[in-house]
Amino acid sequence: MGHSQPALTLRPSSRAEFLRLDAEDPLAPVREEFDLPAELIYLDGNSLGAMPREARNRLSEATTQWAHGLISSWNDAGWAEAPTRVGDKIGRLLGARPSEVVMGDNTSVNLYKALNAALSLHRGGAILTDEQNFPTDLYVAEAVAKKWGVELRRVPRNQLGEAIQHGVAVVTATHVDYRTGHMLEMREFTKAAHDAGALFVWDLCHSAGAVPLDLNGADADLAVGCTYKFLNGGPGAPAYFFAARRLHGDLNNPIPGWFGHDHPFDFDSGYRPAPDARRFLTGTPAILSVAALEAAIDLWLTIDIALVRSSPGRGRRGRRPSTPGHREIRPDAAVYEICGHVGRRRKTERGAEAADLPRTSLCRQGRRALGHRRRHLRELLDGGVDSRLGKLDVLQLAGEVRVVCRHVEVTVP
Repeated sequence: MGHSQPALTLRPSSRAEFLRLDAEDPLAPVREEFDLPAELIYLDGNSLGAMPREARNRLSEATTQWAHGLISSWNDAGWAEAPTRVGDKIGRLLGARPSEVVMGDNTSVNLYKALNAALSLHRGGAILTDEQNFPTDLYVAEAVAKKWGVELRRVPRNQLGEAIQHGVAVVTATHVDYRTGHMLEMREFTKAAHDAGALFVWDLCHSAGAVPLDLNGADADLAVGCTYKFLNGGPGAPAYFFAARRLHGDLNNPIPGWFGHDHPFDFDSGYRPAPDARRFLTGTPAILSVAALEAAIDLWLTIDIALVRSSPGRGRRGRRPSTPGHREIRPDAAVYEICGHVGRRRKTERGAEAADLPRTSLCRQGRRALGHRRRHLRELLDGGVDSRLGKLDVLQLAGEVRVVCRHVEVTVP
């Protein structure tokens, strides 16, 4: 069921051809919107995205509002509306309607809220997830299952579809697997959950800002995600929470707080949840972080995400889908294709042959044996790449990997 993985198309054969690809890249101007050292080829955007140049201006503006406007800035500078204002902007990247996305807290807290809310509608049913899920998602799912006294079922990712059966209350999975880049077909998996009487909670941390999303088109129920990776929101940037409009009246926030109140500044002693996704807000928004994040989201809204996904030569089979802020190269695809045969071969889930560079072993040995080259290898194996990475940079990176592979004995764990 529903496995989406486009074919890799990066096959330039010379330095001149790489330069030509750079010159023809329609997203090349976007690279200059990010602030990175000129000599750095940054490949860790999957962990922390590059900083948009505009973020400095927004942070300066926010600190001025704090210094001069003080408490009046909650109204005069629009601080109070930040969770919904920025949430709606993020929603446009997710394929959501206005008032379906709010910004706040972090992914783990939001996942906790979402799973609890889903179980409150389907009491007694199990939580289903894949055993390759992101670790914090597994920790949260386990805690929620214990709280409700229900079973947590873990299955291999390629068996998730067939495991969606009656008796499951909620399914949760990462849309794009953070290790392999394997992407689930959201519409198919959501429909399977609905057919079984369950809700689906999607983790979009490695999807938003990387691949086109259409939550409403997929009839999605709930989704959460971070903004500091592919969305370039900055370290510790607030996460987001999506709740489909059709569920707003039925779902409750397990951590109610004053910003989730219908009229928070009334300071009502009784809790009355907001009628839309705002009900999943809890505490006061982190305004300085919001300022940097909004700069990044405003930049993203000028970019055609479909172009990002489909632009030639962007390593589209990557462990992490490519983005303007973070292009990536997959060791078992692009590096294999550019550098020649490395590592061992294995069968993919779809039965096709793919090169498999043993990530942990090679990275560890490379750090021991090759000193200054270790950072490049570690970053390459880690995935996300900044927008200022050009095709010629890919050629340089390929050379680094070839050097490592010549000097390091590769073992498969």
